[in-house]
Amino acid sequence: MRKITKIIKGHSITASLFAFCLICILFVLSLLLCELRGITPVFNEIDKKGPVIVFVAGLGEPWHETLTMTAQLFKNWNYAVFSWNQKQNIMDWLKQNSRRRLILIGHSLGAGTAVRVANENASVTGLLITLDPVGPMPSFSNALSNIPWVNVRGCGRSWNDFVAGCGGRWKTLPNYCLNVRSMRDHNAPYHMLRDMGLLKVNAFLLKLQNPPKAKRGE
Repeated sequence: MRKITKIIKGHSITASLFAFCLICILFVLSLLLCELRGITPVFNEIDKKGPVIVFVAGLGEPWHETLTMTAQLFKNWNYAVFSWNQKQNIMDWLKQNSRRRLILIGHSLGAGTAVRVANENASVTGLLITLDPVGPMPSFSNALSNIPWVNVRGCGRSWNDFVAGCGGRWKTLPNYCLNVRSMRDHNAPYHMLRDMGLLKVNAFLLKLQNPPKAKRGE
């Protein structure tokens, strides 16, 4: 009787694990299907010659919420919003705006896309911010060492943080990258940005708009 009970318990645990894995797989597939349907990039242009903030969203981020929060944070600046799987869209857009300075911000899977774009456009990238990046870390050249890079590592303990950990948070970054920690939820990139990087973004933009005057004799 005890053996039968153990067998039943073993099968119930196995079935529970199988059901959990199946739910996770279906959840990820549903997110991927939503992404593959196509998300239209959004642009907000105030000054046609001014610098542009390029925000690259991660997998499964609510698009309406992303656009709403981006508009609130960057309403006084030029900005463009792309999804993590739209690197080619970003590159095509840059071809038409090749002389404009960039601030690249990538969240989650979008961080890898932001790093790739910055690596290929180092001459016009003035600031790179990665918010709790996950996924395979892209290869990049020493060109990024000339770009101020701020990485925010999430340290929350929510379900979203558990999923992000399973997705592979970046552990090793170059020495020239400024690493900071945030206790915010993984799915709260805008709060991370407010806490850690927004002041740097605003300061950099103001510096671009008001460059220091050359001293006499220079």
